[in-house]
Amino acid sequence: MTRSENEVDQIVFRWDSENLTGSTGFGPVAWSGPRDEAENLFRTSGPVLRASGEETRPALIRLQRRADVMLIRRTPFADADGGTSVLCHALVGSPALLEPAVCLGLHAWNWEGAELNAAEARGRLPVVPEDVLVPATGRGQGELDRILAYAAEELTGAVAELLRHPDERFTVLDERGDTACQVLWGLHSMFGTLTDRRWTFATHDTVELPALRFVFVGRWSGAASRNTERRRVDPRERSGDAADEIAARLVRHHLQGVAEGDGGEYAVGSALHAASSARRGPLLETATRALAALDGRAGTPTVPHVPAQAAAPTGRTPWAPAPGFPGPTERPDLWFRPDPRPAPPRSGPTAVAGAVPRSEPKPEPMLKPEPVLKPEPEPQIDPAPEPMPVPAPEPALRPTYEPVPGPDPDPTPEPRGSGARALGTGPHEPSHRPGGDPYPRPVLPQAAPEWTGPSAAPGRSWPRVRGREKDVETGLVHKLPAARTVEEARGLVERAGSRELLAALGRPQAYVVLALLLGEAARRLPSWEHPMRRELCAAALGQDLWAVAPPGADADPSDPPEEQRAANAAELYLWAVRPVLAGGDGPAGTVAALLSRLRTSPAPSAREAFWLIIEGERPGLPEVVWLTLLKEAYGVPRTAPRAGGGAAYR
Repeated sequence: MTRSENEVDQIVFRWDSENLTGSTGFGPVAWSGPRDEAENLFRTSGPVLRASGEETRPALIRLQRRADVMLIRRTPFADADGGTSVLCHALVGSPALLEPAVCLGLHAWNWEGAELNAAEARGRLPVVPEDVLVPATGRGQGELDRILAYAAEELTGAVAELLRHPDERFTVLDERGDTACQVLWGLHSMFGTLTDRRWTFATHDTVELPALRFVFVGRWSGAASRNTERRRVDPRERSGDAADEIAARLVRHHLQGVAEGDGGEYAVGSALHAASSARRGPLLETATRALAALDGRAGTPTVPHVPAQAAAPTGRTPWAPAPGFPGPTERPDLWFRPDPRPAPPRSGPTAVAGAVPRSEPKPEPMLKPEPVLKPEPEPQIDPAPEPMPVPAPEPALRPTYEPVPGPDPDPTPEPRGSGARALGTGPHEPSHRPGGDPYPRPVLPQAAPEWTGPSAAPGRSWPRVRGREKDVETGLVHKLPAARTVEEARGLVERAGSRELLAALGRPQAYVVLALLLGEAARRLPSWEHPMRRELCAAALGQDLWAVAPPGADADPSDPPEEQRAANAAELYLWAVRPVLAGGDGPAGTVAALLSRLRTSPAPSAREAFWLIIEGERPGLPEVVWLTLLKEAYGVPRTAPRAGGGAAYR
């Protein structure tokens, strides 16, 4: 079909007495692409489109043929003559755009424009832009997460059967009639990157076609014809074998991660992917190795039993983790008890945990600070590449920074987070190193962060929208340095591909341009898969969260005050780094090294960013990071990392 890579065509199939393409009057009656393409799709997919029989009911169907995917919403339909038939409204696009997770997110079929009167549609239809589908996809996937535990029993049985026969086609009994989408969503969330077979499915059908990998039926007798190439599964039956046990544990971990959010919904999928990458083997063995990693990180979760006849999804209370179960991002409070005796002095700068009364004078009240030229920054430990010059934005477009009103900062505030207390930074804690802390927390005004991430949905850090990772080439990296105004730079950023955004974030940029790049990354983040989110995390860590200006960089009029730079860096950590750490495959060693650099930096913005991060209510730092900080704070020599012991970006 003739369409751009960022849009899909739509076709309506139904019975029409004036339709000349079908032998019975059933066929395409409205379309947005060429008519001959619509007719060809009907000829190749007619058996799926024409469902019949007493078991016909609404269904979501995903077909993939060659370079196209067709997502179909099929509903029962009474034609003008009173006959019983079906009406199919289909979207046709590339496999990269209509990914299985995107298709499942559209199960409610409530995207803008979906409400067309398909019963009367005829002739030309408009194409559907990708941007129209993204909001509906996010809502649909969030709803599937919310009701996933309702189908926990069926999901467990389906996972067990997939572990036993990963290459088979399955016909799954959906006796309750409303669990197909949840089961498919859970299967793909955990195993979507492990199997090479196409994720084609029908959430209800009356025939078992080889083109469909997963078919759900309401009953066996009379509901589906016998097909020896398919494996029939009653997901509520149990065999009592190893596959059943492994499946139950995987589902418990996955439900736990979904309930926690903050990247926990990716934990099982990431663990399975890591286990598969480390060593190829049968899927059941891969799942066993993944479980060892999951159990070792979070302990064996205890998930409440979901009864077979649980309440219907509508109005159902979302599933919650068992009381008292520790999440994977909770920090330890009592696992490290430092020796209260002063440690012997050592040569060179020493990290000391104890805070001493600060001697810096309180700053004068800031009425309306404007960005000003900054002095030459002090040299940093890790040199950065020479920056590429970017013209300063026009004066009218330069941002201004307003401090958040509040009381004057206390020279010795009580730390908020228990992690800070464990580091011994309370006002009454004595210094454990001679001479006090050489890196005291700076006294800066409070500032509200500007680099905010996606709007938080209930129970998770961002609405999950597993859409296509936009990857068009616009020459962003080369065009940005020539941008003359903020608006010109904004246009370049908004039209760029997602990987171009990440590439631009790896180059030195004016702070105002950096804000544009991160703002666009935050807007697209819900549509990025986990690998892209890991790349964003790596980019942020590689630039030290932009908590300080690059060494040797010229002062720029768009540079913010120290307190604003610190607040932005800490906020960026929350939505770009913390969720990846919670997923279990984040670079804990890199984060520990970064926090150490921030804490000991001569730049006040870096030190303030450190304290804002660790004093947050849920910093989400792994135990290895806390241990590193405690060892440094109490002068314990750093040990060499074990081979293969830390997660890293590859």
